[in-house]
Amino acid sequence: MTAPASYDDYPFFGRYESDHAHAPFLIVRSLIQLGLADWSATLLHWLGRFDGYEQYIAEGEDPSLDPVCRVRDLLAEHVVRCGSRSADVPLTAKKRRERLDAIVEDLLQLDFVAAYAWWGKPRGDRVHWDCLQQDWLWFIQLGPDLSALQQMRDDEECAGLNTGRNASQFENLEYRDAVRDMLLSPQIEERA
Repeated sequence: MTAPASYDDYPFFGRYESDHAHAPFLIVRSLIQLGLADWSATLLHWLGRFDGYEQYIAEGEDPSLDPVCRVRDLLAEHVVRCGSRSADVPLTAKKRRERLDAIVEDLLQLDFVAAYAWWGKPRGDRVHWDCLQQDWLWFIQLGPDLSALQQMRDDEECAGLNTGRNASQFENLEYRDAVRDMLLSPQIEERA
């Protein structure tokens, strides 16, 4: 999403409430409104695995592949659908679980969750990025320059990025279950 021209000057200087940098604040606000403030750390920890990924979305591709903005939008949709809660009235355990399950199922439908990347020789061993095991920023430090995501000759290292539903790991139910478990786990574990 781009800022209206009027936001480029004083007093906004290019910042606006729906920009990428502000999205984590809106995510937390939505979780508070949904009565799930205590889930903020878990969700942001998982979402942090994709930090920097938005820089590799090709120009002209769907900007909704930006993980942080897409989660922000999804949670805003849940606030509209469920309504905002008073912090004084906690959710029942059953309602909390239903709400979390619904949000996690919606998160699993987002294209970026199915994204994967690799680097190595096209016809050789490759190193694959797995958001369950490593952060995006850690992965890109391991490999060659990912700015030219293209096939090269067989003897050269290259990199690939697959965004969206045709990513093979998304069809793997064990992978989906592992993402679900990570999001619904009662504790944040260090997974790097």
